[in-house]
Amino acid sequence: MWDRSRRHNFRITLDTGCVNARQMDADLNQLETWNKAGRISLQRSRVLLEELQGQQRIAKAHSFNPQPPLWTLDRSSLGPGEQAVLAARMPEEDVLTRILFPTTRGLTAGHRRDAQHLQWHVHTGGDLFVTRDGDFLRHHQELYYIGFWVFRPAEAVAHVERWLPS
Repeated sequence: MWDRSRRHNFRITLDTGCVNARQMDADLNQLETWNKAGRISLQRSRVLLEELQGQQRIAKAHSFNPQPPLWTLDRSSLGPGEQAVLAARMPEEDVLTRILFPTTRGLTAGHRRDAQHLQWHVHTGGDLFVTRDGDFLRHHQELYYIGFWVFRPAEAVAHVERWLPS
């Protein structure tokens, strides 16, 4: 039974391009089904809502959990019933932009937001980052070497299926 498993629920950060408002992507539909059943947790970074456009997509993004609040040693306190994650060291934005955009001169606000998605993903202890963005996917090996698991939706489904009990 899932709730007796020692494996915690995967915390999956969705990139902007994976907000499946029209339910047209079968793999994202599967992730959403597992999310609704409590088997995984689909999460949105702070940056996602800043760049998302279209009322239907924004409403859909609000259906995902925000990434959890942070708890930092010697800085944070929790009140009764509050939960937070211990903040991991946030990777520097310039390190991520050099990996994602190695030949780009003059980064745009969109480039910086891409790096910020990953920063918040690791800072809040996310397990998998799911995207369709070619910049992330082209450089997934370099991102893996510094601690990011970047997957296409179908790859994320296959990965999670290996860990879900029947």
